Amino acid sequence: MTNKMTKALAVMVAFGAISTSAFANSNAVGGGWEEGKGYFYNGTQNPSPFISTYEVKEYPNSHEGKVVNNPNNFREAKAVGHTKWKGKWHYTRAQMTWLGMVRLDSKRQWDYDETHAETDWGPTEYSGKTFWGNEE
Repeated sequence: MTNKMTKALAVMVAFGAISTSAFANSNAVGGGWEEGKGYFYNGTQNPSPFISTYEVKEYPNSHEGKVVNNPNNFREAKAVGHTKWKGKWHYTRAQMTWLGMVRLDSKRQWDYDETHAETDWGPTEYSGKTFWGNEE
């Protein structure tokens, strides 16, 4: 690998770490799902060193995360998250990432009882992640 390529890769990795921290840089993330890794709660199966879930004391009734392929374009997919939490103000968030950087983001979708979030369509090379939480 050339010196120029090594430097470019180092910059991308560093930028990716900064971008990754932006999606969940607090204990407001209680858990979620990551494509290829599965569900994580209370620090188990944690997809990122930037997500702190060890202080979570409340959990939703259910959370589903998945990647859905576009039926009209096999080259596109999106992340979809759905959380049920009876009587609780909470959010669901969906993201598509590539090389550790957030490329598509639904932002936090807040409501009581049930929330749904999905990203726009993106390339199938992106990986999906979904999150739930109840703190701002």
